[in-house]
Amino acid sequence: MHSFAQADFTSSDCCPVNAFEPGFIYGVDVSRFRDADGDGLGDLRGVIEKLDYVAGLGATWIWLLPFYPSARRDNGYDVDDHRGVDPRLGTMADFTELVEAAHRVGLRVMLDLVLHHTSDRHPWFLASVEGDPRYSRFYVWRDDPVPAELDPPLLPGEEHTAWTLATERGQWYRHGFYRYEPDLNYQEPEVREAAYRVAEFWTDAGVDGFRIDAASHIVDVPGEQLASLSFFDEFRSRLDARRPGMALMGEANVPPPQAARLLDGNRLDALLGFDTNSHLVLALTRGDARPLARAILDMPADERHSWVQFLRNVDELDLERLEPAERDEVLDRYAPRRGERMYGRGIRRGWAPMIAHRDRLELSLSLLFALPGVPLVMAGQELAMGDDLSIPGRAAVRLPMQWNDAADGGFSAGGESRLVRAAQRHGPHAIPRANAADAERDPDSLIAILRRLAALRGADRDVTVETLPERGAAPVIILESGQCVTVHHLGGEHPVDVPTTRLGPHRFGPFSGGRIEPGDYGWFARPA
Repeated sequence: MHSFAQADFTSSDCCPVNAFEPGFIYGVDVSRFRDADGDGLGDLRGVIEKLDYVAGLGATWIWLLPFYPSARRDNGYDVDDHRGVDPRLGTMADFTELVEAAHRVGLRVMLDLVLHHTSDRHPWFLASVEGDPRYSRFYVWRDDPVPAELDPPLLPGEEHTAWTLATERGQWYRHGFYRYEPDLNYQEPEVREAAYRVAEFWTDAGVDGFRIDAASHIVDVPGEQLASLSFFDEFRSRLDARRPGMALMGEANVPPPQAARLLDGNRLDALLGFDTNSHLVLALTRGDARPLARAILDMPADERHSWVQFLRNVDELDLERLEPAERDEVLDRYAPRRGERMYGRGIRRGWAPMIAHRDRLELSLSLLFALPGVPLVMAGQELAMGDDLSIPGRAAVRLPMQWNDAADGGFSAGGESRLVRAAQRHGPHAIPRANAADAERDPDSLIAILRRLAALRGADRDVTVETLPERGAAPVIILESGQCVTVHHLGGEHPVDVPTTRLGPHRFGPFSGGRIEPGDYGWFARPA
């Protein structure tokens, strides 16, 4: 046995249980979830209609992706007004009703808080371009751009520079992402104050937590990454004064020890587990659990339950945390064609078409719920929905939710002719084969398995990890928490013996003890 259990993943008095526990987070792109008014675009009222479904999955949080006023050039992350609702998606009255209805069915509401940048249509930016002294320094301006080799754009291939000239002002503004998303300047107290007021506005509107978009970039000073952490110290202090207990999750795709600085001092409660995700995909690629085991051990010792784990996020599947040779290995396996790749580091394909085999989908879902931290499931993943690679860029996986086997998948009250984005009618992951109505009637569906995993998992996700070898590889990973033991065989050709002394009574899964076959998994109580 090759043991990686060199450290127990136990919490301490200075590290409380993750604020997002128990249960899991269910992520919803409002514009693609359910169209209640029949205009072909999902809306807040459509989310209200489906809250019972979300709660019935076993979720305890619903994360709403941006629904703010926006031209939606970047799926709503190009925000025109941080304190409003896009009129195509609803009203503030709809939002208030959504929060109240979510709370009635036991769901807490998390908003995507886009503080790193605004759109180039935002009143703050327009005033800054015009030289309004109140907003002149709200953004990052220079007389000359920084060369791309010294300040590369975050989306290579879509943007060739991180600097664009605003001719009206005669200066260049920085945009780490798209040119229509200028970066806010967090060295300015006025910008910080404006960001705090945005968060306080939505706190007062009844939300229970925030996912902070591009959190590591907010406090990134060139040459001194994650230097300005005082912003999050004040952010926490302001929210605690407004309403104690607000849960904060950060997006920080940087190495775990560096990202963990955002957790110090209770700045944030959780971070998205990009490192774990990249190494999970590498482990599945190789049929070798050791990359995933090492990634778990690389999590900072006192904060291993402070991570939100996922199989496939809402943009590209980002492999930035892998070494170049490892990244190439994954890309060659799961995205062999150029049109399936992005930015030289990511995959545009959806999780189900990428993994392809039903037993592997089931295995990966089980593994997600076995990891330390909190699971995140994006809407449609529980149905094994597909992708549409004819859609440019990162939106290939943002398809209309497939509720039933109607021509539009039951997405729109207006029917198929009103859809802004076509529903999928053909292929193994299309409406006839992957929809919620059929899945609800199937006791062996991914929905049924998701519910069982959510019920088994519990809130105690401090775990130890071990791997079992097979001819030079180690395809089996054993994760043991205070409540249960899980065993997953990630691949290879041969079964592996699992010591019976490690396992208590069988709870769930095709593996119930003895020799585990490739692709199988099992959940067990801890041995007495």
